Amino acid sequence: MRNLADALIEAITYISIAPGDDDRSHADVQALESLVATLRDSSPEELEALRAALNRARAAAKASGDPSHDLEGTFRAIEENILETGDE
Repeated sequence: MRNLADALIEAITYISIAPGDDDRSHADVQALESLVATLRDSSPEELEALRAALNRARAAAKASGDPSHDLEGTFRAIEENILETGDE
């Protein structure tokens, strides 16, 4: 489950901050909405795996010495829109 959680966090992060044209941006928003809707129904174990993956991604960004504002905003959005919602 660790690899899947890492891949999901990486995909969400990439889609969120990758530059794109208007057509791609619309498709990106749809993809993110679909991922968020699906992940909100995750089991407690799955949410914990996602939380751990998010923590690993955040630590890696910090260790790289270049944690961008956009990246940190994406990490916060994942917490607020997936992890905290799933805990309710």
